[in-house]
Amino acid sequence: MSKKPYDLSLLEELENRQQLLGIVDMFLINTPLQLKEILADAEKQDWEKVYADAHKLKGSAGILLANGLVELLRQIEGQAKSQKDPGIINGLLQALLAAWSEIEILLKQEQKN
Repeated sequence: MSKKPYDLSLLEELENRQQLLGIVDMFLINTPLQLKEILADAEKQDWEKVYADAHKLKGSAGILLANGLVELLRQIEGQAKSQKDPGIINGLLQALLAAWSEIEILLKQEQKN
């Protein structure tokens, strides 16, 4: 199997499977809502809000060491701050959604193990 796009080692340090699963559950519940907000704000070209939403989600993704997601969110933050090219942000948002889809599937499998 290929390497997972996240690493739960920080959470495994809790040495409490229920806490780990609780954090994963919250991430699975909150991330789709945060992604919807980012997409809606990007559509309105509310770049301050896009920046804030991406920053918030980046922190959550960092806890899961989902480095690909973190990097995309960092790039979205930068683009939202510079407000130069909505086309670039839209491309990054599409990449973010694709990366999230993969992580979401794997995290749901993780819950069953």
